[in-house]
Amino acid sequence: MANYPQLDDCSGIWTLKEVNDAVMGGYWRVAGSRGLTAGGGTPSAVNTIDYVTIASAGDAIDFGDLAMGTPLGVSGAAASFTRCMWGGGQINGTRVNNIDYVTIMTTGNAADFGDLSLARTQTASASNSTRGVFQGGKDETPGDINVTTDYVTMATLGNATDFGDLTVAKAQGAGVTSPTRMIHGGGGLASGKTNVLEYITIAATGNYTDFGDLIAATADLSGFDSSTRGVFGGGYTPTIIGTLQYIEIASTGNTIDYGDLSVARR
Repeated sequence: MANYPQLDDCSGIWTLKEVNDAVMGGYWRVAGSRGLTAGGGTPSAVNTIDYVTIASAGDAIDFGDLAMGTPLGVSGAAASFTRCMWGGGQINGTRVNNIDYVTIMTTGNAADFGDLSLARTQTASASNSTRGVFQGGKDETPGDINVTTDYVTMATLGNATDFGDLTVAKAQGAGVTSPTRMIHGGGGLASGKTNVLEYITIAATGNYTDFGDLIAATADLSGFDSSTRGVFGGGYTPTIIGTLQYIEIASTGNTIDYGDLSVARR
């Protein structure tokens, strides 16, 4: 059998016949069509999982419920082509280390995946098609902010493993990723906020390396990405902002203005 290029490893040359054979045989990988969101506050905490079909517009549809309870909206999320998971959070004022997961193309309640190395909330997270990484956050220690990064192999149930450390302890940052790199941006420190971007190579383990800077020191921002670009949006500096800014993940450097959200938000 030919070694068919995959969406997360697009090297090589293949013929249309090879593509057809792989599609008809069911072993040509196809990216998922759903986006999932879970938990949050209304302001009371909820455990609902909703989904949308990304290619079309419309309201979210009920998927099921989280297994861990009713976490306030401060869990980290990661996904592969088949699974989506949420790690950490806060239940009734207590930080938790639970990891819940679902199979994206089915519906139903989440199941237990394993545990993070420590209970934490306000952690940043991101993933490629094989590993999910949970970065920093607030834990239950007196220092509150943590530097630890955990990872899981999403195809295999079990507890998270230590990956390395952020350059400084922080929470409320955001993660973006390509198939090979993950970049952590911004966040809240014990002494304020940071504009630092730092990165890891996902297939390896180790501590983070400086990538560049955000336009301003920002916490409580969000991140999203393609396989080449990462975009950071919103947050507070301490005013709530609507800025969108992007990086080219394969290089290093500061973010570049992308545009604005429809309204400033964190």
